Amino acid sequence: MSGPVLPNGLFKQGGKEFSAGEKQFRNFSFKQGIVTRIREKDDQDNQGKFCTEYDVLVFEQNGNGGVAPVTYKNVMAFDVFGGIADFYRFKLRKHENENIKDLTKNTGSVVLMLCLNGNSDMGVIVGCLQHGGSKNRLSKEDGQALEWEYNGINFGINDDGSFRIVQRGPTDNLGDQKGEGGTQIRLEKDGSFEINDSAGGKRDPETGAIMPMEEKEVERIRMDKTQKSVSFEAGKSINALSRGTYSVDAKEDITIKTAAKMALEAAGSASMTCEALKVTAKNDVEITAKGMTASLQANFKLEAKQIKMSAPQIVLDGIVQVGGPGGQPALITSTTFFGIGNLGIPVFSIAQGPYSSKVMIKP
Repeated sequence: MSGPVLPNGLFKQGGKEFSAGEKQFRNFSFKQGIVTRIREKDDQDNQGKFCTEYDVLVFEQNGNGGVAPVTYKNVMAFDVFGGIADFYRFKLRKHENENIKDLTKNTGSVVLMLCLNGNSDMGVIVGCLQHGGSKNRLSKEDGQALEWEYNGINFGINDDGSFRIVQRGPTDNLGDQKGEGGTQIRLEKDGSFEINDSAGGKRDPETGAIMPMEEKEVERIRMDKTQKSVSFEAGKSINALSRGTYSVDAKEDITIKTAAKMALEAAGSASMTCEALKVTAKNDVEITAKGMTASLQANFKLEAKQIKMSAPQIVLDGIVQVGGPGGQPALITSTTFFGIGNLGIPVFSIAQGPYSSKVMIKP
């Protein structure tokens, strides 16, 4: 038999050989890669123009050949909800040097990627893997726990059911703080709740765990379930504003204490009702008013080293006892008479009276 002979490879169907077409349109392998570039939606190299796209470096098997680096460009990231009203947005971190050579020094996000319909030009990031350079790992001692962090906002659930949110401040690719932080929200195992703006947020260089916060002289709101108390603490001021009524109702004592001045001001009238009232001042007490009325159903007692009353007119109504009870009626009028006695000598006579029935004077 004579004639041309076709290469045997043309008759093979689905062998181990890997063609360019298979790589482009039958790319179904599950890939692990590193983000090397971020293409913002307004970037001229962004293809879709509606979301952030990424370049992902993947080391993969090239057919029967060796392992080679492949960069998938314009890769989109998954969205949890995929809706208009419901969405989940985030940005991955890129490796600090796009020309990555040593994977052990990678600082970008480690992602898992697939290609839609096996098309290599339609890569999608479907998840991530824990970064090998991260020192923050859950240990056996942590028990059933959870922890995540994004750009310095740390969220953790502990084995005892308590949780925390810590604002560490923005971080770089290594997780180191670029600014100040430390504000935290805590729900403790007994149900107590606290918010404070403590300082700190740094991680232990060995374990990666957040180091204890500095909680002295901080602003704090605390609801203590065990003590059944609510407390507020501030370094400078606490303000409460109500555009309507403001009420304080306590079943037991109320204590107000200040180391400086206290001012109470009302644009309208003010009233106070109590069983008994005691006012103690270490210095003078001053009352200024247009008028003043005091109505007492029992005795009124006033003690002082000296009492000075000044007014155009002072009216005292009722029995007045000067010097204490048991005094004699005060003399109102006395009359002096002048005349000549039987012996021709001048004689003076004094008649006393009448006496007051309301003013009594005790010697």
